[in-house]
Amino acid sequence: PNFTERQPQADSSQERPLVDSNKYRRASSPAGSGLSGLKASHALRRLAARARRSRAPAGFVDPNGTFKVLWDSVGVLFIVYSVLTVPLWVAFAIDHEKYSGIWVFEWVVDAFYLADILVTLRT
Repeated sequence: PNFTERQPQADSSQERPLVDSNKYRRASSPAGSGLSGLKASHALRRLAARARRSRAPAGFVDPNGTFKVLWDSVGVLFIVYSVLTVPLWVAFAIDHEKYSGIWVFEWVVDAFYLADILVTLRT
């Protein structure tokens, strides 16, 4: 947006900016690459994440933490598996007892969904 205000002057075509844009430019490294600003920004984000984790009571899961990201990734894989296999089990009435390895894996997927409810409640 263009933050300008009109000055009551004889020539109304001149506008004075409300914010001096040169005053708020990001400081860059001597080489002009802007890396020092990026490093500072990264350091601030890491500090903020550490502060959030230190304030969280025991037993809570950081929603932006590595564990939660990996947990959600495994959950997506199990959802894709379920989307592909459940229609096959239902449509072709496949007997689970013949395929004991798959039956065990189905129980693992179901246990993961139950555990996911508990993990989500602690996030």
